[in-house]
Amino acid sequence: MYFWLPQWVERDYDRFKKIHAELCARDEWIIDGSQVRTIPHRVVAADLVIFLDMPRRVCLWRIFKRWWQWRFYRRADLADGCQERLSFKFFWYVWCYQKKYRPRVIAALEHADRKVPVIIMHSAGEVADFLARW
Repeated sequence: MYFWLPQWVERDYDRFKKIHAELCARDEWIIDGSQVRTIPHRVVAADLVIFLDMPRRVCLWRIFKRWWQWRFYRRADLADGCQERLSFKFFWYVWCYQKKYRPRVIAALEHADRKVPVIIMHSAGEVADFLARW
């Protein structure tokens, strides 16, 4: 919602960082997404970090499923003109995530303030168990 402008145009990154910092400064917030560059800032500002570390096959299936579900509609969490799409660039990002981006996420989580709980879940079953407890 904050990173993309209408028609899938990326917001200027300096402007996005400012918006991101303003969001993290609020008393209460939930931020999802995989903007790896902002994870260290989020981790510092968070009360709880939940990392859904799902297998590649699950992620690929879910992006296809999400595209199919929203292919004719705009999701409320996206800017105007950002209809759900499948692109090679996004597919490649998901395909490479485990080796290229996941290590950066894990490093940011390992360097987090130890007072901030970090929960890493690897399956839908773990997510369901977590939600049942909360």
